[in-house]
Amino acid sequence: MSEFVGRSWVVEHALDHLARRGDEPLLIVGQPGSGKTALALELLHRIGPGDASTVVVGHLCRADDDDTLLGHGLVAELVDALVRRDGHFAELMGAESGPTLNATVTVGSAEAGAHVRGINIESLRLGAESARSAFNRLVRKPLESMPDPPAVVLVVDALDEARSVDSHENVITLLAHMTSGLRRAGLDFRILLTSREVEEPALRRIKGRRVHLTHDAPAGTDDVHDYCLARLTRDEPAPTRDGSRLRGHGWDGSRLHGDGRDRADRDGEHRPGARSRSRRTLASRIAAKAAGNYLYARHVISSLDVDRHDVDIDAIELPGDLGEVYDDFLDRACASLAWRTVRPVLTLLAVARAPGMTAGLLSAVTGRNLSDIEDALADIGEFTHREGDAVRIYHESFRTHLLSGTRHRLHPVEAHRAVGTAFLDGEADDPYLSRYYSHHLHRAGMHKELCTQVLATVGGPGARAATFFGADLEHLGHALASAVRIDDLTAVASVLLRRAGATRLLAEDPLAVLADTGPEAARELAGAYPYEHGALWQLMIAHRLRKDGRYGECAEHLRRFDVVHRDELPERSQGLAAVLLASLQAEGGDEDDDPAAVRGPGCSTSSTPGCWYGICSTRGPSSGG
Repeated sequence: MSEFVGRSWVVEHALDHLARRGDEPLLIVGQPGSGKTALALELLHRIGPGDASTVVVGHLCRADDDDTLLGHGLVAELVDALVRRDGHFAELMGAESGPTLNATVTVGSAEAGAHVRGINIESLRLGAESARSAFNRLVRKPLESMPDPPAVVLVVDALDEARSVDSHENVITLLAHMTSGLRRAGLDFRILLTSREVEEPALRRIKGRRVHLTHDAPAGTDDVHDYCLARLTRDEPAPTRDGSRLRGHGWDGSRLHGDGRDRADRDGEHRPGARSRSRRTLASRIAAKAAGNYLYARHVISSLDVDRHDVDIDAIELPGDLGEVYDDFLDRACASLAWRTVRPVLTLLAVARAPGMTAGLLSAVTGRNLSDIEDALADIGEFTHREGDAVRIYHESFRTHLLSGTRHRLHPVEAHRAVGTAFLDGEADDPYLSRYYSHHLHRAGMHKELCTQVLATVGGPGARAATFFGADLEHLGHALASAVRIDDLTAVASVLLRRAGATRLLAEDPLAVLADTGPEAARELAGAYPYEHGALWQLMIAHRLRKDGRYGECAEHLRRFDVVHRDELPERSQGLAAVLLASLQAEGGDEDDDPAAVRGPGCSTSSTPGCWYGICSTRGPSSGG
């Protein structure tokens, strides 16, 4: 929406909340399309960029962008805002051990010891460090060390979208940790969250007040009606889509003039007073159908051409709900000659990650002419959004509708396979493919191809952390999931070792780090792998030593794993540990090796009933590759 109309009651309530110190988080909930994102953006606009005593951070979660759903992304935004406010914060943050910060700032002149504002962080690498650990180290502790720390106003939109990623590292879990820890630390964080109505245990851990956009509206308030009235009665015509082949997101003449009255009867409506009354009536009808859903009202009004004098406003038939709005559009698209191009374009956009795909990439993946792709994008413009050259689905509810198995026969697996194949075949030179190829290959079920590609291009034995790029950990994660899916033990072990190489623990000489098994290394491991407590790390070290022919040291690490880590390994990591042990046993089968030395006590050839690590010994060297 180009303007914000309605919801004044909740705007005032939210601004009052964000102006007070010490309040618990405020969670605003509502159905999809109820205007939560518009509300969050309006609040950020009214609050402004902050001042010397306040830092304002807005974080918009998007289902097609994992960087916005994981806690690390929120930590990076907080750090960036705090450093921009005061360069001294970067010094405080640098006092904490961890990843290297690269920052640049241009100033005319600065006295020695002066504090400089406006620093731009070029890169912040958190590696495998947990989001909670990164927040404590990079945000909370530096703020606690400041004599007069600023207030932090934090607005997080669409929190429910974070449920689709790792529950241990998503934004919801980080916020639950933050809100409990910040109260004890006495720091001034003023937090406002928006979310759909979902039953999510982690959301209940975020203690605070809740406001429902529909149920808690004051009596007599109809925000969607106010929005409809503003759209229908303003001087300029309502937005329409001229010139497309799927013309008429709106309804055809038979629906617009379906009451059978003759033209003379309708001419009376063309008088300004009657026309205005009809528009007000139509606004009331649309608002009643919308039932609090701004998105329904937006699409319906955009589809109507109420400024035509031959349109009988009172006879306009409205769709039943938002799903029917989408189905009406898809029905018209399906009946069009352009459907053979529109359908693959819609499917690709539905499976695309943020910020979307360019027309050139869509042309390369589909094999259609660029002009046909551009025509198709014009046809679906009402339901898409452009960010520069990239196009994405406008609202998550439309993506869900497209992928929910509707009668319009979209095939997402085919789309994933087409994108993955385009990358492997080198058919398109596009940054999107380099960033997201592993996501599409995994979703397409091309697991073997994904593992081969990642192991050939990402890191390598002894690779240092600095050689890994931003998307490499994501590629390794998808490759690990694919290797487990096809039960390739060798690939699983290799990918795990690459992931170890991408962490900050191996920023220096990998062998030196692997050889250091003292208390200092244990503390580092606890920070990087808080859920595994170093257990998987011990197994990865054993793999590395085994490959280097250091069998005695390998056996020592297996013994340590058996004695120290066996009983505290969480259930979610037991499968990976079993795979690593089985792979080690398979590697230890050479005639020149001492099997007992390689396997060690923790990988005994006897299986203990009820003991999880006994699975490994039953598989044998020949299983799973």
